[in-house]
Amino acid sequence: MAGKIFLSVGKTSNERQEKFVLDIEGYLRANDLTPQTVGRTYFTSQQPLKAINELMGQCIGSVIIAYERLHIDHGFDRPGHPEQKEVQKLKLPTVWNQIEAAMAYNFGHPLLVIVEKGLKSEGLLEVGYDWYVIWSDLDPAMLTEPSFVGAFSDWKRRCEAYAEQREQKTAAPSRPFSDHAQAIQGREQLIALRQILSNRFSEGELRVLCFDLGIDFENLPGEEKIVKAMELVSFLQRTNRLDQLVLLGQQIRPDIDWPGS
Repeated sequence: MAGKIFLSVGKTSNERQEKFVLDIEGYLRANDLTPQTVGRTYFTSQQPLKAINELMGQCIGSVIIAYERLHIDHGFDRPGHPEQKEVQKLKLPTVWNQIEAAMAYNFGHPLLVIVEKGLKSEGLLEVGYDWYVIWSDLDPAMLTEPSFVGAFSDWKRRCEAYAEQREQKTAAPSRPFSDHAQAIQGREQLIALRQILSNRFSEGELRVLCFDLGIDFENLPGEEKIVKAMELVSFLQRTNRLDQLVLLGQQIRPDIDWPGS
């Protein structure tokens, strides 16, 4: 399924950055996806935030490419505070990467985040959220590495699911009572899945399930198994992957009556 992808990139400062962005744009086009960036491929007279909001509304996913924009050889974090810290050779990306990542998440876009190695890991450009974070040397060879190809393929699949879901909402007539019933049914499925994972799965089985889903068990919020199970179900629901959970769950525990199967 072809579609537009919001591409968050700052103005490039050198040939290396520009070549990497061009390679990413080419990779997206080769996969039937059209990269769109305000000020690069999309131009408007509107204020930046309005333009970004309008453009994101046309897209089915977002890619964030964060590379060095600001370099601080020597400075201080929280100057004048008792916990003041000295910083050296601090590298930061454009602040628009953070703004656009937050807006894309609010849209529900599947996110693929590529961060240059050496940048400060903070905000939405760090591991532990509902999206992939790939640390890169801005080397185009990355595009052929199995880890990137696998992550990209799964991200693209979620973009396609997002597009299909949006089309269904647009095409479906307004049916408030039916929609309410479906919402209740969906909530009941989430609760049932959470109960299965917390009550019928051992922690070891839950770890295996996360591994098979490509999710880091340790990065799921919480310490108790019941909280991990809840966060896993919530994450998969937000990323349209509950079907994968049910399919893999059936393989690990075929004795369980899985909802939606």
